[in-house]
Amino acid sequence: MIEHKHVYSFKIRSYTPFTGLVLTAGTVRTLLYSIPVDYVLDGYRLVRNEAVLRTERAEWERQIETVIGLKGQITHKHPLFPLSNDADLFEYFRASQQLLALYVRDDSRVVGVVQAVYRHSFRVLLLSPQGQWLAHDSFLFKRIKILEIGTDYLLSLQLLASSRQ
Repeated sequence: MIEHKHVYSFKIRSYTPFTGLVLTAGTVRTLLYSIPVDYVLDGYRLVRNEAVLRTERAEWERQIETVIGLKGQITHKHPLFPLSNDADLFEYFRASQQLLALYVRDDSRVVGVVQAVYRHSFRVLLLSPQGQWLAHDSFLFKRIKILEIGTDYLLSLQLLASSRQ
């Protein structure tokens, strides 16, 4: 059983394993504070619960948790996302116009802003790695196993896109 405010490693079929501090879970998705390397917290990951094949909790994860606790970061307040319904979650992102990274596959990440939400899918205005707005694309909720928000990369892309307007 995954406990909140604890560090875990996650495995999703055909994705590289990743580590995160579990903040809260809903019936559809779990919110993690992303730990891309060592003791660094960088943005949030929302993981589709049904996609997780296994979680591990090893000594090195407890050490990361200890260091993050000593840094005073475990008590970090996090956004309250609707994690029990994808339509509500993506409607939240549409209304807030937050820049998202959507993982369709491990090697395929797209970045954009949600423009419309439908019953089983949503439409995104895509942003290039150069900070240029591109075309729209649509995705099924169930195809998005991982989505990220608030990472340094996304904040940097947002600044780049703003500077090009």
